Amino acid sequence: MRPQSVVNFEILFVSSIVLGSIVSVLTWDKNVDGLSFEALLVAEIIGMLAYIALALWASRKGSNIARWIILVIIVLGFLGIWLNLSEIGQMGPIVVFTIPVYMVLQIAANLFLWSSGAQPWFEKS
Repeated sequence: MRPQSVVNFEILFVSSIVLGSIVSVLTWDKNVDGLSFEALLVAEIIGMLAYIALALWASRKGSNIARWIILVIIVLGFLGIWLNLSEIGQMGPIVVFTIPVYMVLQIAANLFLWSSGAQPWFEKS
């Protein structure tokens, strides 16, 4: 049976993926610059599915590799957000509000993933 902290990670992480998808839709016009609609749509879908697969690999299979990959992706994502704060600030109030919520969900999910309650789940693999 999975520890509650791993279950909590999965819930928060999937919630952050849903919120990230909403942000992608809200910023679609900005993202399309230089890319075809089809290329961007395929990239968004592949990215979302890969992120979900990583989450399930970590939460259902107890993969330390997936746990580290998720951590690296989140750190790089936060760096990207930090470097683009001025552009994010111009995207409208909904995006300005959802980005911090997205970040809090990601941080909380990772705290559950790396908590002492989750350690036995990852030591078994």
